[in-house]
Amino acid sequence: MSRGLGKLQRFWLAVAAKGGVWTFDEICRSAWPEAYEPGFEMSSSLKRSLRRALKKMVDEHTLIALGNGGPADPFRYCINPSLFSTNDARRDDLMKHLQPYGFYWGADGNLVARHH
Repeated sequence: MSRGLGKLQRFWLAVAAKGGVWTFDEICRSAWPEAYEPGFEMSSSLKRSLRRALKKMVDEHTLIALGNGGPADPFRYCINPSLFSTNDARRDDLMKHLQPYGFYWGADGNLVARHH
């Protein structure tokens, strides 16, 4: 039985709601800058929990993963623009990032991904 979003999922949603496209590493660096100072490392259990929460939100289509996920082209994440109202400026801003990846608005108003 689900009890709603977990603490880390709420963290991802708060970050994503600000708009923009970002990588996992960029978010970790901005949220925990001390973890990237020399001699200090973020615990592997925290990173694993963050990745698990992020993956669940991508699987539920709350967030969208862009890119191939390799070292040269890491996944970039953004909030699903269909979660915003039609008159919200963030919705149009996100579509500018999504269009090069084949996303567009369908005739029914739903977000559609064109696969190559």
